[in-house]
Amino acid sequence: MQEEETTIPQMVDEVRAGKMPRRQFMKRHVVNRVVHGNQVSVEWIATGTHSGDFPGLAATGRSFSIPGVTVVVRHNGKITRESIYYDVAEVHRQLGAN
Repeated sequence: MQEEETTIPQMVDEVRAGKMPRRQFMKRHVVNRVVHGNQVSVEWIATGTHSGDFPGLAATGRSFSIPGVTVVVRHNGKITRESIYYDVAEVHRQLGAN
């Protein structure tokens, strides 16, 4: 299992820039990676302690574990589609948002 530190919203930027930004409060564990033609799908679990701001939610100090999937489609060496799926309601539930 591969482990990388990243915030969930940054995964969009990672795909666009081909980089892996690091954040101290979250780790992403890659569970499965599937390549089919020009599409790559990655299943991951983001875990950590909410010690930095999440859009619309100030740091709470609570632990979290959120599963998600990133799908990238490339054509002629360029990303033509990217989709990131995770349950925002579950993020808010685990972090204590109303």
